[in-house]
Amino acid sequence: MSTRGQISALRPLVESAAAGGYTLPAPVVDAWATFEAVKALPLPAPAPTDFEEFAAGIVAAVADGKPVDVAKAGVKLHRFGDAQQAHAAGQRVLIEAVEQAGQAAANVAADCADTIIVEHLASALEEIYGQARECGETLAGHSLEARLLLGAPPKIQDAYRDLDRLVARQTLIWDARKRACSVGFRRPEHDHGGIFLHFERPGELSGWSHAAGRWPGLDAFAPAEPLARLLWISSPELAAAKPWLPTCQQQDARWVAENADFAEQQRAAGALADYTRAHLGAPMIIR
Repeated sequence: MSTRGQISALRPLVESAAAGGYTLPAPVVDAWATFEAVKALPLPAPAPTDFEEFAAGIVAAVADGKPVDVAKAGVKLHRFGDAQQAHAAGQRVLIEAVEQAGQAAANVAADCADTIIVEHLASALEEIYGQARECGETLAGHSLEARLLLGAPPKIQDAYRDLDRLVARQTLIWDARKRACSVGFRRPEHDHGGIFLHFERPGELSGWSHAAGRWPGLDAFAPAEPLARLLWISSPELAAAKPWLPTCQQQDARWVAENADFAEQQRAAGALADYTRAHLGAPMIIR
């Protein structure tokens, strides 16, 4: 990814922080503020001077019998030319300064990519899940269709609106994670299927285990409706699966650990089968 691509990913990450209810490391905020300040530096263009207008003024003065100082007009035109050259040079310097400030901001964000996720986004998402559980307790037994809540008590309607806002924040936080990974050139090396993207222990989900094979994706378990999905993933029933927002490194660490356990189970089962065959007189399988 180019620096321009990093900046394109970094901009919404920074600008969505307030709406998403998450913070960012001070070095990232400061570097981005510097980049924006450099971009906003003024570079006024020189006042336009028309060569033909100067010449027409000389003609008019001569026609009216007025004295004409051609050298003075030449000096003004020369100064205008100098101002144009200075402005062009200023533009080149400013472009270079913007590129350097942008590169610096991208570098800082890339270095802080994992910190952004672990120390800022993950905690913000955990807060959302906690508040969603409270909304779920209040809304228990009630529909999640807004039109069916028009006559509900204010407490119920407030909980519904709060839940709707939490869904919007959650979306921004997951988008921020994607952008932090993009800016920092982070991607899973092992967990390509995203098994450990939303849960630290997805094997605790009802209906799936590591031995079951390929991960079918979150949509296979979660409700499609956004409000219902947030209530589902934050519910006490899923606590054992440990919902989280990991770095790519954390994803891979869980994948490696889980696959190592599974491989060990397979090895043990194979050893037992070999032992059984040997004692039953069947040929042993050499591995």
